[in-house]
Amino acid sequence: MRERLRLAVPNKGRLVDPTLALLHDTGLVFDEHDRSLVARVLNFDLDILFVRASDVVEFVADGVADLGITGRDLLAETGNSLPETRGLGYGRCRLAAAVPADTAHRAVEDLRGLRVATSHPNTAREFFRRRGIEVEVIALSGAVEVAPRLGLAEAIVDLVSTGSTLAMNGLRAIGDVMASEAVLVANPVAVRERAAEVLALDTMIGAVIAARDRKYVLMNAPASRLGELEALLPGLASPSVVPLAHEGMIAIHSVVGADVERGGSVALAATSARLGGGAADGRLLIEKDELAAAARRLQPSIRAALDVAIGNVRRFAEGQLPMTTRTVIMPGVEIERRWVPVGRVGAYVPGGAAAYPSSLVMSVVAAQVAGVGSIVVASPARADGTVSPVLLGAAGLLGVEVLVVAGGAQAIGALAFGLPEFGVEGADLVVGPGNAWVTAAKLELAGRVAIDLPAGPSEGMVVADPGSDPLCVAADLLTQAEHGPDSPALLVTTSASFADDVEAELDALLRAAPRRAILERSLGRHGRIILVADLDAALEVVNAYAPEHLSVDVADPDAFVAGVRNAGSVFVGPWAPESAGDYATGANHVLPTGGLARGCGALAVETFGKFLQVQRISREGLAALRPTIRDLATAEGLPAHAQAVEVRFQPPGQPEGTDR
Repeated sequence: MRERLRLAVPNKGRLVDPTLALLHDTGLVFDEHDRSLVARVLNFDLDILFVRASDVVEFVADGVADLGITGRDLLAETGNSLPETRGLGYGRCRLAAAVPADTAHRAVEDLRGLRVATSHPNTAREFFRRRGIEVEVIALSGAVEVAPRLGLAEAIVDLVSTGSTLAMNGLRAIGDVMASEAVLVANPVAVRERAAEVLALDTMIGAVIAARDRKYVLMNAPASRLGELEALLPGLASPSVVPLAHEGMIAIHSVVGADVERGGSVALAATSARLGGGAADGRLLIEKDELAAAARRLQPSIRAALDVAIGNVRRFAEGQLPMTTRTVIMPGVEIERRWVPVGRVGAYVPGGAAAYPSSLVMSVVAAQVAGVGSIVVASPARADGTVSPVLLGAAGLLGVEVLVVAGGAQAIGALAFGLPEFGVEGADLVVGPGNAWVTAAKLELAGRVAIDLPAGPSEGMVVADPGSDPLCVAADLLTQAEHGPDSPALLVTTSASFADDVEAELDALLRAAPRRAILERSLGRHGRIILVADLDAALEVVNAYAPEHLSVDVADPDAFVAGVRNAGSVFVGPWAPESAGDYATGANHVLPTGGLARGCGALAVETFGKFLQVQRISREGLAALRPTIRDLATAEGLPAHAQAVEVRFQPPGQPEGTDR
């Protein structure tokens, strides 16, 4: 047995410099001037073998090296199943299928029967085989992207980082084959027989990777809030806590995980693995062609229901489309108020415990009607690591470009900052409802990216009088409670006996409810009955609370609704349950919560754009405004503002104050 470990690393290519930086950061001392030779590490029992990138996997598989650093794409291409000890966080790229930009191909299914050139033939063949797409794979080395131009193939499969090389060669990506990054792989025999040495080197490298993805935190906080901080900050499970002189206050020292903005897809995957919401296979993206395939697999009844919902939401949204206007203030002064849709939108769709394709419809349809150019969706996987097929199918029906499989605050970060290594750009606007963590993340990022509204845990209020059906009222309260254990469901009524009748109906419905546990938790924590003297008092309660959903079932509902100022969406009369608006009427169900309905309204087409002011001023118009500008600028002590007007009326070479 050799006394020294051997580590194989690439001697050329994109992984060389970051690999050398990693090894030096690890503290290994060696001379790498001649990368074709073996470098002897002076302070660790290790020799570093500098070999061709394509040979690293073979060296490790054959036992020539005990460990190796290579790209996941190269590992897949060889077909070797070497154990990966860890991802290294650099060299992130994707193996993508691409076609000439002027062709009609939009998805990998469109390549059926065509020639595909690639330097990864085994990986490409396996990808198309799994998809049931028959193509002719042509193995090439070197500049694969020139193959279509030379007539060697109609498409390529090649590594893509930023996509600039594709664009320079007149190509565009139509689907991802796999994601790649640098990984540390090990020889199975070495792992078994030299476990201590392999573990020591892996630990050293892992410590550097972990340090790159951590931040040091020092904060002062009330001692009573320590539990909340531990739940909020990843990695804060074992903080150092020091009492401060101020009673009840503590100093907290800890290391927390870095954010998705810096860590990209690696940080997103790691956070999902720790907190949940990620796919079982670790996959982060579901591409447009897969979403379209999911749409084709939808049950006919579900497809029909989605088509109706999409059509109704679109019909309501089309009536909201703002108009560009022009106003003549005076002769020579004209202001245009031009409607401009947002360029890129990130839409969050809640998931995990339940899937909400209806929320997807609400966000995406309004954005499409507004004219948004690019829409990316994020939604967490279910507990078993899969994404709801109905949600995927709805995304396919809507033509969503890509779905990021992630939930919570980390998904909001991915939408806001993008995943550049996968060609996903950061959004200009992030929209969609979510839990408290999603809402907090949106508010945190509000200075970096636009947000729609802080739509947190759902809430509902029913105003009913003794003339209402207590069973229907109870059913409406359960509808609200079903959203989750943090969803308030409130009844406001003028009659104690009617309240008792509603409670009795609630008990009966709960006994037979499929989601009884969630309903009971929600009602137990946030269910309330509020008795008021009359409907005027009920109206005061409504406007003070500003509920997300307000159901009004009283003798004269229109008179009551006329006084409602603060609510997200109002359901009028006994035939208007909240669920109708959630799914089918066409009204948007992404609504302000937590009292924010006092100042903002539902998600709408207007959310997905802005008005650009365009001011056109002639010499005549400026002359008319000249005294006003001069006097106000002088009053505010801003003479340069006045000068910018006056110089326009001076002949060339004339002193200030002389008109043309």
